[in-house]
Amino acid sequence: MNINNLNENNDKEKEAVENMTQELLEQVAIKIKAESTLKKLDKESGELIKILENFSKKVPIMINRMEVINKELELDRFKETLERIEINSKSSSDLISNYKEASRDFFSYLKEDMYHYLKNRNFFTTLVETLVVVFIASIIIINLIVFFFYREDRNKVNYKLYEMSEVLKGEQKYWIDKNNYEIYIKSKKTEDK
Repeated sequence: MNINNLNENNDKEKEAVENMTQELLEQVAIKIKAESTLKKLDKESGELIKILENFSKKVPIMINRMEVINKELELDRFKETLERIEINSKSSSDLISNYKEASRDFFSYLKEDMYHYLKNRNFFTTLVETLVVVFIASIIIINLIVFFFYREDRNKVNYKLYEMSEVLKGEQKYWIDKNNYEIYIKSKKTEDK
């Protein structure tokens, strides 16, 4: 009977040790996964911030060049377009700085939250896992939305700059309607046919 009791006690101890080892391995795996996800998100947001910063740095140079050309041509419509581009550029740089601060705050909060979660794994595990997934999903969605609007605004600006350069190169003609002061542009290639 003593041998059976010892075997049962030994089996219980082995089972307890295996359970503790399994829990520790799960916690380490979650910690490693969280850290790699944080690094990846930080890298991707850093790349997006660099792209937006480069864009906001190049726009004022183009605006200055276009202002010199506008002074020579004295076209009010071009001046209004340049002013809108400059306003959009300033708002884009403000958006970049706000995005930087928000992403830093969020990542530091997320990191603290993950460490707190790992320490208190027995409490509210499903709630915290859900919050982390929601936070990560919201960051991805916000990044996609910001990128989409940035790309759309960039395409509009590029098209306006393309039209202005085509007029200045003489590839297109323009005229102003005296009734509504609209600028109309027509390609010389279609006129020749």
